[in-house]
Amino acid sequence: MRLEPGDAAGLEVLGELGRGAQAVVHRVRYQGREYALRLLRESTAANPGGVREFRRQCALLAAIDNPGLPRVHKAGTAGGRPYVIMDLLEGEPLAARLGRGPVRESAAVRIATDIADALRATHSHDLVHRDVKPDNIIVGPDGTSRLVDFGLATRVSAEDGGLAEEAVAGTLIYSPPEQSGMLNRPVDARSDLYALGAVLFECVTGAPPFAAGDVGELLHLHATAPVPDPRALAPGLGATFAAIIVRLLAKDPDDRYQGAPGLLADLRRLAAGEAELFPLGGQDGPATLAGPPLTGRDAEFTALRDRWAAAAAGRGGIAVLHGPTGSGKSRLATELGELVEAAGGTVLRGAAAASDQRPMAPLRTAVDAYVRELSQAAGGDRAAKLLRSAAGQGAGLVTSLSPALADALGVPGVAGEIGHERHSAAVADLLTGLARTAGPVLLHLDDVQWFDEGTVRVLEQLAAGLTGVPLLVVATARNDADGGPAVAMILNRLAPGPDTDITLAPLGAEATGDLIGALSGGVRIDGHGAATITMLTGGNPFITLAYARAVMDAGLLTPDWGVWRIDTDGIRDLALPADSAQLLLGRMGDLPPENRRLLRVAGVVGTSFTAGLVAQVAGVDRRRVLDVLSDAARRGLVEQREGVVRFLHDSIRLALLDGLPDDEVRTLHQRIADALDLGGEGTDVYALARHCALGDPGYEPARMLRAGQAAGARALAEHAPDTALTFLEYAAEAAEKGDLAVNSEFHQLIGLAYHQNGRFDDSVAALTEALAGAADGNERARIYMHLARVHESNWSGAAQVHAVEQGLAELGRPLPRNPVLSVLSGVWLMIIGGLIRLTRLGYGTARGTYRDRLRLQTTLFHYGASGCVRTLRPLRSLLYGMRLVHPISRLGRSPEQAREGVALTLALRMLGFRRLSDRITAAATRQAHEFGDPTLVAHIDWMAAIAIHGSGADSGERVRQVLAERDRFLDVGFILDCYAVLGWDWLLRGDITEAEAARPGRQRWLDVGGNVDRSAVVAVDAGLLAMRGRAGEALAALARAGAGPKEIHEVVDMIIARMLSAIERDDLGAAFDEAVTEFEGLGLRPYDVL
Repeated sequence: MRLEPGDAAGLEVLGELGRGAQAVVHRVRYQGREYALRLLRESTAANPGGVREFRRQCALLAAIDNPGLPRVHKAGTAGGRPYVIMDLLEGEPLAARLGRGPVRESAAVRIATDIADALRATHSHDLVHRDVKPDNIIVGPDGTSRLVDFGLATRVSAEDGGLAEEAVAGTLIYSPPEQSGMLNRPVDARSDLYALGAVLFECVTGAPPFAAGDVGELLHLHATAPVPDPRALAPGLGATFAAIIVRLLAKDPDDRYQGAPGLLADLRRLAAGEAELFPLGGQDGPATLAGPPLTGRDAEFTALRDRWAAAAAGRGGIAVLHGPTGSGKSRLATELGELVEAAGGTVLRGAAAASDQRPMAPLRTAVDAYVRELSQAAGGDRAAKLLRSAAGQGAGLVTSLSPALADALGVPGVAGEIGHERHSAAVADLLTGLARTAGPVLLHLDDVQWFDEGTVRVLEQLAAGLTGVPLLVVATARNDADGGPAVAMILNRLAPGPDTDITLAPLGAEATGDLIGALSGGVRIDGHGAATITMLTGGNPFITLAYARAVMDAGLLTPDWGVWRIDTDGIRDLALPADSAQLLLGRMGDLPPENRRLLRVAGVVGTSFTAGLVAQVAGVDRRRVLDVLSDAARRGLVEQREGVVRFLHDSIRLALLDGLPDDEVRTLHQRIADALDLGGEGTDVYALARHCALGDPGYEPARMLRAGQAAGARALAEHAPDTALTFLEYAAEAAEKGDLAVNSEFHQLIGLAYHQNGRFDDSVAALTEALAGAADGNERARIYMHLARVHESNWSGAAQVHAVEQGLAELGRPLPRNPVLSVLSGVWLMIIGGLIRLTRLGYGTARGTYRDRLRLQTTLFHYGASGCVRTLRPLRSLLYGMRLVHPISRLGRSPEQAREGVALTLALRMLGFRRLSDRITAAATRQAHEFGDPTLVAHIDWMAAIAIHGSGADSGERVRQVLAERDRFLDVGFILDCYAVLGWDWLLRGDITEAEAARPGRQRWLDVGGNVDRSAVVAVDAGLLAMRGRAGEALAALARAGAGPKEIHEVVDMIIARMLSAIERDDLGAAFDEAVTEFEGLGLRPYDVL
């Protein structure tokens, strides 16, 4: 027999192998090799939908190259009837083998492994077999099992020539309840796994799990009857294999293995000899579409791999991958990560998202996942040791980054204001510390365009500190009109900038052909077809793959002995969109509107979401949402990991929302907020506040106020003042619109946020409002303490001291007005405190509210002492310093003791007790290191350096050392104090070169603190101008800064600058005398201005 010429030319039919309701199977020969040919019956071929599905599945099967499946080589039409040519499998049907009785467990495990692997490949190509049974499993002579008969045409009803009842009943012996219609769940990959479980049950027991005399009873048993224990029928069966079979046969698809890869992992573990029962499903997850190997990016990958080799050798840096959505940026970085991990390196992965407003979100994700994996792989103790070593002295500053990290470090988090610069420095130190302790580290961060301020600050710190560190940051960035400007702004802040920039260009026709060939198991596309698809997709890899799948769905790709034949006219008529997200969504056009509605709800939730939240917002059963998400994952729209679902591309999420009316979007945000608000203490406060803010502005303003305040408080606690201010301002706006009163706590929070964002005047205003609403003395004292700190940051010494005096009065601990009594009481408290420390009676015993009150009191004394020094009253600062000894003795070992012990070292040095001063400083430094707070260490070093310089023990060397080693962990005001001290030293010594060299570093911190126009700053610059012979410019600068009120230290600075200017002009006349007279009028003593 020979078929029609043309598509099947040269094909010799040797005989018939079998005949079914839909097709006839022949043995054929082509070019000397035998194959199987499946030819659709005329009745089936007359169904257009069936023919389309036939062609689709031919294309999908042709793209699968797996030893457990017959390979499809050609599809075509002969005599008006579609056919497919595939491998001819020799062997015995499993049904025939089981007719002789059960098989050994080892043989059943091998069958299970072979078929699970075949199903893995099948499901990853968007194909469900639907008829896994012993008749469709061929056991070869070598014992290898293969899965056959995919029922290539769409099943039709009995009236159209469908299967007879006997055949249906025979198939239903292995069918899951959802496939028979007894369970209202979709038929998907898990359905095939159920059928495999039924086959395996029969393999080991000799009978299927359920049997009945009629179809109805059989369906009922599959849907409701408990799964029989296979060990009861096969007593020698191992417990693990029995548990695997029972799990496969679960009634509810959610209780089975979710994908063949998870089943395959357990089977291979069992086959490797693990006889003991182990937890099943450790690597389980839903079935996803197969992705081809990295294709068409050899040059880019080589450049990235070479840059990693340099980083691993100690030349760390930053590499940025630029390209539009779908160009392969993340895939390229992921491939590098897999190479790094295979070589024993460490990879941290995180991604930003427009909908994720957590501070440092990509770094949080990366660190938390790494710590969890490390703890699981290395054990808790070893992981904790490594992480503590990596975090170093900054351990207490990074605990807020990840709950898992906080548990591993085991140190209390540093509370209070530390500033985002210092927090980001600690996070950067953690990452570089990991590279030094754990070996080379790759930090892969996606979507630069959405990085928040905290993440950018960490990158700034890393950029400046990667020299000699085996750490490579690989960041992906969009270069389109939406993302490009944001990316440029962020990268321009890095100094030095990225040392490797790789732009992913569109693929050419040849690379497009290679990509499609890689997707389809080596079946290639001809040059004309590759050029056509390249033109339609713009050479974008993601769009190309989506296009190829869409064209397969339309039956426009046909296999022909290793080459795809493309219906180019059909492709043009198909008019597929060139946008990747719309293309993918188009593949979901056959879904009911309800499914799209659920995905839209998920899109409003954000890039990441949970099925439970979507179900709650949409008002449907969670299982319904899981089914929709499972299908979306199969279509390449989402991925699921550890209960969290994520859109593969944010463009997919945005495409889902495209066309949704704004009022409907706002309503959904409100409903999401409603659902989150019911979550109790476990609610993500950032997400709740975000959805409240994006909902209707007039909807429940009281909740917006509450949620914004909670998110702001959390952000401040996590050292993210920029994020805190965003949410607190949302809350303030809602309060104003809703005419709601805000409490003192809110004013305090927003005041702290303003302070940490450098908005000092706004901070003072907010904290002053907080005072009006605070009735409790302790609370009012705390607000005054915050005000003192704000004034210190703003160099407002007089206001700082006034706030301290008010705070101490609220605590009932004001300094006596009588100077003698003030000195005597200070000496007495110092003696009592010293005795407590010496005798240990009462040392460190303060507890509860009394301890909190002592800490507040100590901090106020601290700001009082520093304010007196800043207002050039050093002797009065001793009155505060002496009073510190008693409360810090009652507090015992504490950050306050470490900090305040050093406060007396300047006075001790002035009195000649330098060794005692050094011992106090060394002890305080040790304590600060124990607390894991680098800001405390830096502050102690700063105080010690100022004390050494102020006592004349050095010429500023220690101050320069503090600037070089501790600047990242010092308050901006203290850094500028260092530059001021050094600047005047250099000027008064005539060392212009040193003064000039320090200007760029000082300028950077002036810009950060917003102090460029302060008189003290202008005075130093004017002095430098005068000494360079530019006296006129110096006078002009002094004149510009002369207006407005000034602190006394600024007045002194201005006088000194005027004197220098007069001296450099050789003008010791009226101008010089006027400056001298003004200085004398201040009534300062020599030691006041040391």
